[in-house]
Amino acid sequence: MARRISDDDARRSAAGNWVLLLFAVGALGMLGTAAYGLAHGQHGQRSSLERRFQGRAQLGAALVGSLFSASAPGQQAQSAERFGAKVDKAALDRQASAGGSDFIAITDANGHVLAASSGAPSGLAADLSSGPMFFRRALTSNNYGLSGVTPDGSVITALPFKAKDGGTRVQVTGIKAGLLGAFLGGTLKQVSNNASSTSLIVDDQGGVIAEQGRSERVGQPLHDKSLRAAVARHPDGKLADDRLYTSQPVGSTGWRLLLVAPSSVIFEPVSGTNRWLPWIILVIGALALASVGVLLRRSLNASEQVRVANDELARSNADLERFAYVASHDLSEPLRTIGGFGGLLERRYADKLDDEGRMMLGHVTAGAARLQTLIDGLLSYARVSTAPRRIETIDLGELTNEVLDAIRPALVDRGASVDVGLLPSVEGERGQISQLLQNLILNAVKFTADDVTPNVEIYARPTHDGRWEIRIADNGVGIAPDQAKRIFEMFQRGTADRRRSGTGIGLALCARIVERHGGHIGVEPREGGGSVFAFDLPGTPGAPAPAPRSEERVLAG
Repeated sequence: MARRISDDDARRSAAGNWVLLLFAVGALGMLGTAAYGLAHGQHGQRSSLERRFQGRAQLGAALVGSLFSASAPGQQAQSAERFGAKVDKAALDRQASAGGSDFIAITDANGHVLAASSGAPSGLAADLSSGPMFFRRALTSNNYGLSGVTPDGSVITALPFKAKDGGTRVQVTGIKAGLLGAFLGGTLKQVSNNASSTSLIVDDQGGVIAEQGRSERVGQPLHDKSLRAAVARHPDGKLADDRLYTSQPVGSTGWRLLLVAPSSVIFEPVSGTNRWLPWIILVIGALALASVGVLLRRSLNASEQVRVANDELARSNADLERFAYVASHDLSEPLRTIGGFGGLLERRYADKLDDEGRMMLGHVTAGAARLQTLIDGLLSYARVSTAPRRIETIDLGELTNEVLDAIRPALVDRGASVDVGLLPSVEGERGQISQLLQNLILNAVKFTADDVTPNVEIYARPTHDGRWEIRIADNGVGIAPDQAKRIFEMFQRGTADRRRSGTGIGLALCARIVERHGGHIGVEPREGGGSVFAFDLPGTPGAPAPAPRSEERVLAG
């Protein structure tokens, strides 16, 4: 009997050991899995915060570049009118004095000085004839070329324009870096969204063009040697004093926008207690093989981390929306004032101005309108990713008809015809898909030769995984094969028809919308001339396929 009891005790002990072993293995397995998820989540949150940090610099660099690109056409027209024929020193002296410039010089395309105002450096002719990089950039881009900071704390600008004889001339202007710094300071203020961060615009030698943060002197070399050396090695990184930096090129100027901030500020939402407390709990649970209550507590802590991450994401989105509002208010309101008063001047006093005065007033109002359009496009592009998605089932044929009704005046103006095949139902964000269709149809009409009646065809075909490819074909000027990818990038335009106005944002906005719906957009040549833009959207599950193309709608002016 005693032997039997002893055997039962042994069996119960062995069973208990197995239960304990299985419990320990299960608990360690769950804790290990939870540890991996936490590490992966925190790494993802840090990467997301770092990308937002870099994104602020990218948007700031784009805004700074747009300030120059938007003002260049008006300034080129003025320069062509004033200095396209005969150039004399007195006229250049007056222009330099009126603009607060150190000097103004007019050269030919080879850098030979035709005339220069007082104050021009004695070695200017020799420097320009050697073809400095900023001079070559101006001729290549047909836009502003901007030098680095000169030893006397100035910046030299080069802007090509057409001479009366059909050749190319270049207006070379010396400007104190402090003036440019004041001009660009408002944009940098939006990039540096807290007191601990510093934003700078520097040349390729480290000269400071503008700064926000009061840590550097405008017109002087970057005194932070560790930052200068780090940027020379890599555009993004971490400094020895635990600061993060990112640098972004400013258009084709050769300048870069630098954004520097302590890593403790950037990663504050996932640092300190928020970062280490879950790990301490996991270590305690692993050593003690805690009960299900500890595992439940771990789960609650994980849920808390998800909530913190969601709160941080909401806060970041709110920051971006506030930035968009500030950019819209601080940039758009002055532009509306300029445009409004310019129009008022034109209506009331145009007959009291001479031809040159009316021309300059027209340049002011036209430039303000172009810059307003560019800012609106940038804000629309930024909001595509930040706006909440409201996915719904969309009758694409019905939505296309609504778009055509909305843009009917533009179609009638060109006498355009639009042939619409039967289109499927898709799933997506209605407002964004409407914007996508409108941009592509208007582009098709806009980039058609003046002596050709625009014709646009819209039809669909199934692809795979329940998706539909929507194709918009036109008889326009076409797109060169080497431009097929570039035109979907920000501020990039095709070279087939430069006479048409545009910001270079519309197709980038289309690409962002399609990507947000999990698709891809591309362009290919159309047989017989023109282009075919194709993009895919998710179809509605269980919806019947549309019938073959047998119906069409024609709009003609």
